[in-house]
Order: sequence, then C-alpha cells, then structure tokens
Amino acid sequence: MITINQLNKHINNTVESQYLLTNITEHVARNGNLYKQLTLEDSTGSFTVYVWPKSGMLEKLPRHIPANVRVILDIKMLNQHLCGYLVSIYTLASHEIKNAARLLPLFSCPAPARESLGSLVRFIDHLPKTPLKTFVNNVLIDPEIAQHFLTSKASMRHHHNESGGLLIHSVEVLKLAFRLAQNCALDEVEINIIAVAGLLHDIGKIRTVGSNSVRPVHYNLVSHEAQNLMMLSPYIDELSLRAPGDAAALKYIFNYLLTPRKTRDIAKFIGADIVVQADALSAALVNKRRLPDLLQHYLPQQQALALGLY
Repeated sequence: MITINQLNKHINNTVESQYLLTNITEHVARNGNLYKQLTLEDSTGSFTVYVWPKSGMLEKLPRHIPANVRVILDIKMLNQHLCGYLVSIYTLASHEIKNAARLLPLFSCPAPARESLGSLVRFIDHLPKTPLKTFVNNVLIDPEIAQHFLTSKASMRHHHNESGGLLIHSVEVLKLAFRLAQNCALDEVEINIIAVAGLLHDIGKIRTVGSNSVRPVHYNLVSHEAQNLMMLSPYIDELSLRAPGDAAALKYIFNYLLTPRKTRDIAKFIGADIVVQADALSAALVNKRRLPDLLQHYLPQQQALALGLY
C-alpha cells in the first residue's frame, strides 16, 4: 500500500491504494463545470483529490462517508501543491482491507498517541494473512470503535488518563504481552492471539470512560470488561466459523478478565495470565512506581534517620 506521506514520490505517475474517504465538497470551475473535491486520509496524513466531469467518476462516489475506499489516482502538482486526480474509486468490503489501522486518520489521533498508531500499523502489517488478522481489521473498521479508539482515555484519574491514552495503553499492553509470550516459548499462533487480546483488552473503555470528562456509561452500572465482550462478540463469533481455536482462546481471555480477581481460578490458558500481567505492567509504568519515584519517597526518610532527625 502507498501511504499518503509517500505520494510525493509518485508525481506524474498513477498509483493504486486504500484510504479513508472523509469529506466530499462540490465546486464550480471557471468554465461553469461542476467538480468535486475529496479528502482522503490514512495513518500518515490527508490528501486532496479532484474529480472532474471527464473522469466519469462524479456519479460513482460513495453516498455515505466516512468510507474505506480503493482508489486509482493520477498524482500531480497543482499551483505548487501536491494533489490527485481521481481515475477510479471502489468502496471496500471488510475482507478486502489489508490493514485497518492504516485507514485510521492521523489528524483525528491526539499527538501523544501518534507513535502508538504507527506501532499498531506495523503490528498488523506483520500479522500473517489469517482469520485472526481479518478479525482485527473487522474490529478496527467498526464505526463504534474506529476513531473512538484513537481519542478515548484509558482511565479518568489513574493511568493513561489523557485523550489518546487508551490507544497508548493498548499498544503498550500488546507489545508487553507479545514479548512475555515469546519468552514463554509459545508458538506463533499463540503469541499472536495473546498480542491481539492485549490490544483489545480494554476496548470497552470506549463506552465506560470515553474521551471527555463525562463517562458515556457510568462504570458502576457496567464494567468495561463486560463491554469488551459485548463489542467483540459479533467478531469473535464470525472468527469461530473460520478459526474456532483462535476464537475460543480470545473468548476465554476476555471472559477471564470479566471474572472478578478475587474469584478467579487458575487460568487454563497462559495467555490470560500474560494479558493480566502486561496490563498491570503498563499501568505501573505511569503510576509513579519506577525507581526514581521509590527513591524520592524513601531516601529523604532514610537520610533523616541517619542524621538522627527521627
């Protein structure tokens, strides 16, 4: 796929790639002809595309936006600005999307979370082309999840409590879970399942925490773990038709997370333990539990004891 930040390397060439169509506006040229201007976005930026009457594409544009599309473009310089002329456009079915994270718009992602967005794109790029990858793509193009995943917080007052914090925390848990699973000498299938579970372990916080100062749904009424299963169950059910083992493992992990800690039995799949530990580690890294915080707390007291002040 050619990303938007790579288009400047293709001036006067024709390219084909997948993007998110986020805006369509209508204009009138000096000769009186109508033309349309499109905004295409992906995880690297946004790009302006012109649709002229002679292209035959004016009536073929998607009626509903945002829309995931495959386009063919002529890349040009117009008044010293890079732009595209539309040659062809096609609305993608979910199974045709190569990497849904790449279709998440950069400019909707808070600046602190953009590095995490890049990491997520790279992770999905390297996932084998299996039903598990299709599962992740389907989750990330869900309109109830997609852009909300970029902007939601991971908590109101604790770890990763800024806009974009959910994405930062989720990608961090993905990375930690992936490394822990590798260290346990698990096979590639298990490692990828565990990493995906780590990525989506808090997806329910889109509903229970959100991105503003007011929760969409109060956490005393419904837990984010319950929302995880509600949001993911349709996609897990679909995955079970093509990869029942993968689906069973994911469902087990999310049900294990839903079980209150005090009543949890020993996990029957180590992946559940790994996701729990990765989650705790990610939270601990930003909750003042590092060495400088420890020393700041204890050294003054120990120095005072040595001086006989206590």
